[in-house]
Amino acid sequence: MGAIRLISTSLGTLRAEASARGVCRLGWVGRGARESSPVGGHDRAARILANLANELEAYARGEPVRFAVPLDLSSGTAFQQQVWRALARVPWGRAVSYGGLAHTIRAPRAARAVGAACGANPVAIVVPCHRVLAAVGRLGGFSSGLARKRRLLRLEGIAYRE
Repeated sequence: MGAIRLISTSLGTLRAEASARGVCRLGWVGRGARESSPVGGHDRAARILANLANELEAYARGEPVRFAVPLDLSSGTAFQQQVWRALARVPWGRAVSYGGLAHTIRAPRAARAVGAACGANPVAIVVPCHRVLAAVGRLGGFSSGLARKRRLLRLEGIAYRE
């Protein structure tokens, strides 16, 4: 049993889902969505989402948040989970390349696979795939759109090349 919550921030409205283990999904929703109370039945999941909402609001204000909410990344493969855990350790205001992240997880030839794992990231912002840049600091891709990636990078003061 889990909980679902819409969280409105200056970055847009995000739909968050949590299990009793942690946040398992976070992504943007379309215009017209309204913030809601937790839906679903698990008290722990609802508390996790309340804490996530507070952290996301601080992040959207430009505060260098180190997200402390627990994560449930069980939807991914073992490789994806490894990439996502490494991504979660990339600090505010810092960027890493796909190749650099591949080296971090001791798979130096897996830059493309790392890119695919970033594209499958179920927990936007908290697992900061927006902080991953292509070679020589180029913007690269972003599953939530390049306009959002640019905005998140600017919020954190991360320089990039188009």
